[in-house]
Amino acid sequence: MIKNVVKTGAVVAVAASVAGCMGPTYGTGKTSGEHLMDDLSGALSLAPADHGKAKIQYTPRPDIVKPADTSSLPAPQQNIADSSAEWPESPEQKRQRILADIENGKRSANFVTNRADADALGSSAGPGRGATGGGRVFLTDPPAEYTQPASTAIAGELGETEAKKERARKRAQGKGKTGLRRLFPWL
Repeated sequence: MIKNVVKTGAVVAVAASVAGCMGPTYGTGKTSGEHLMDDLSGALSLAPADHGKAKIQYTPRPDIVKPADTSSLPAPQQNIADSSAEWPESPEQKRQRILADIENGKRSANFVTNRADADALGSSAGPGRGATGGGRVFLTDPPAEYTQPASTAIAGELGETEAKKERARKRAQGKGKTGLRRLFPWL
């Protein structure tokens, strides 16, 4: 008899502990089944959704606080785009310049020399961004003197490809042909 009571008590304890782990609660303290029942009962409810919530009382913002003496205010800041040569021209200024060049006969209206000019004129024709002639198009572009290679730099020589370097390294180790080249010699 005592064994049966102990066994039944152990089964009840295990069942109670397992019942508490019936699924993830996602930090809310409710299982997914409880959330489902709450959502279904809320969808079938005839009461308004904001029942029991406090209404927010909105008030207008106060007026801007103005200084008593406005004669001692600092002068407005000078426009940095006008005072600095490093600042690239705005798209509007570029469009006006290009249109003025077209009107003065300095460039053909049907010929666009670079992508930036095509963008300024609203055209989809013209070369890519790399053909801007070294000038700054965007403020984030580096200055032109930073994009020029050094006089000691080797220009135009790309060197060996990585595949050739790898084959030479394997030949030097004595491995010869490997992979598909071993199976298919004509590759």
